[in-house]
Amino acid sequence: LPPVKGQHFAATTDPDQVGRILRQLDGYKGSLIVSSALRFAPLVFVRPGELRHAEWADIDLSAAEWRFTVTKTNTLHIVPLSRQALNILQDLYSLTGRGCPQQCIIYSQIIGGHQITSIESLHRYQYCLTSHK
Repeated sequence: LPPVKGQHFAATTDPDQVGRILRQLDGYKGSLIVSSALRFAPLVFVRPGELRHAEWADIDLSAAEWRFTVTKTNTLHIVPLSRQALNILQDLYSLTGRGCPQQCIIYSQIIGGHQITSIESLHRYQYCLTSHK
């Protein structure tokens, strides 16, 4: 069999473009949960599915870190949380953190029978993103 050719994923590398994207994400006027996901994602650089499935039990606000097992490799991943990321999580806690510790910090919303997640919101901004599986 011939080797499979890998494909490159779209990425924004121009600093001016990155700055524009971050400003637009910061100015998103949707729900607090989606807005928080959009602002949180560039601070932690994790796969979209890992962000959607993050649980409060894995977040240690006092140590400023998020520990979880990467599903693809079954390895422990430790994400340091910046002051900005901690502020976003504290805002989210009032909506999603009052239940059991297994509750996801960012959950999908059902609108008109469709799941709306942070990735769909980014597509509305017409950014080319590839969700890794």
